[in-house]
Amino acid sequence: IHNGMPWVAPPQHSAGANEGPVRLIMVARFGSQKDHATLIQALAGLNDLDWQLDLIGGGDETPVREQVEAAGLQDRVYFRGEREDVPDWMAASDIVCLISNYEGFPRSILEAMRAVRPVVASDVAGVGEAVVDCETGRLVPRGDVAYLQRCLRELIADKALQEKLGGQGRQRYEQYFTLARM
Repeated sequence: IHNGMPWVAPPQHSAGANEGPVRLIMVARFGSQKDHATLIQALAGLNDLDWQLDLIGGGDETPVREQVEAAGLQDRVYFRGEREDVPDWMAASDIVCLISNYEGFPRSILEAMRAVRPVVASDVAGVGEAVVDCETGRLVPRGDVAYLQRCLRELIADKALQEKLGGQGRQRYEQYFTLARM
């Protein structure tokens, strides 16, 4: 039995509708389970694109902050700390990332699909049971910086693709991952 998320109405605007930089978000605790380093490495090679990243989560963010500064990304990567309003942050984003070393069945990707946002996630454990590659987002082999960079480049540059994958993710959420279904 998969996790379910309470039903909420879709956000007012779709993925790809933001003016200005494409807004990426990763909601994940800073620690060994999550792989913020691979995400920052991939984004460091995408300076020719207009994007920003919001990192939400607790834990020791010092190593990631140091990596961001070394890559010269401090004007694009924002550390937002722990938040109680994650659904609002997801609704304001364009692309949701979950780059991890290992997972179970993460709820954050269900929240992203519920928010009509495409997901870019590491293909570890139960992630592929929710995210369908090239249909609701992109699945990336664990630690593969080059492939993650290609997937992000494709999505950041294509607002119509963001909207399409996000919409299909919402349909998948409604079909399989509501609280009522669980």
